[in-house]
Amino acid sequence: VLLARIGRDPWVEDRPLFIIFLIPIVMSAYLGGIWPGLFATALVAISTDWFVLPPYGSLRIENPLYLAQWLFMILEGTLISVLFAELERWRRGARDEPTQRKHAATERKVRAGFAAALAFLGTIGIVSYLSVVRLDANVRLVAHSHRVMASIDALSATMMEAAAAARGFLISGNERYAADYTRATGRLDGLLLELADAVRADPEQAAQVPVFGDAIRARVARSDEVIQLRRSAGLQAVQESASRGYPGIALQTRVGEIAESMKTHEMALLRQREAQTRRSSGITRAVIVGGSTLALIVLGLALFAIRRDFAGRERAEGELTRFFDLSLDVFVIASGADGKFKRASAAVTDVLGYT
Repeated sequence: VLLARIGRDPWVEDRPLFIIFLIPIVMSAYLGGIWPGLFATALVAISTDWFVLPPYGSLRIENPLYLAQWLFMILEGTLISVLFAELERWRRGARDEPTQRKHAATERKVRAGFAAALAFLGTIGIVSYLSVVRLDANVRLVAHSHRVMASIDALSATMMEAAAAARGFLISGNERYAADYTRATGRLDGLLLELADAVRADPEQAAQVPVFGDAIRARVARSDEVIQLRRSAGLQAVQESASRGYPGIALQTRVGEIAESMKTHEMALLRQREAQTRRSSGITRAVIVGGSTLALIVLGLALFAIRRDFAGRERAEGELTRFFDLSLDVFVIASGADGKFKRASAAVTDVLGYT
């Protein structure tokens, strides 16, 4: 089975296909019982971890989803081995006396109940682990969305700061405003790199970053032209240039539109991720509550079967004791296997004269 699975790598890519590894577990448990089944389960677990799950040639499992599936396969293999062992015990017990079969049936019910409860608890643990993994991933994605929006806000705020410094210089001619403008525009390239790094996993957002950068550079280039015009020709020349149109306003509007579009996209992703987080939490709660309830019900039924069996045995034992104690005749229970008396009535001493 392992060779067949490895040979299917080009078609199944990196999917583990754990279900095919139940074949050797079922065959081993059916033919050999619980210990061959458990041995096959352990062998399958080690083999799949080493040869099938990345990183190959290591017992480490990096993908949390594969780890949960791997653990679930081990749980299934263990339960299959136990159930086949119970099946074989039932087959052997079918040849016993009716009373023994009755007790064996009760014992099988109890064991089946505890096995089912164990299966429920194991499923709860695995599903809870998967839900926690998804919850952790969603929390990281939510934090990532806040980081992206913070980068967009930082770019927008820096552009506003640069525009305010440029206006201050145009009005007053004070070089201090020009220095503030230079410092603000000097941070833009670094902020664009941070934004590009933050959205590299989102193709739609990543495609918007170069457009955003071009709009920012066009706005900065226009501001640089106006500042140079103010230095060389004075405020009058700037006013005359402005009378022919306001390209800087259009460029600033373009920057704001792109920033708003990117933030809207990220907000939609954020709402989606928050909904996934709530859904994952709800599934986890439902599985824990529902699985725990089922496990308690099954355990309760198993304990009820035990109590009923013990009560029946106690009643039968009481009747047998009264029968032996009150009988005036000699009654014994003897074993043909070892030739010994197992029980004798009190009348033995009265009739035969010895205990």
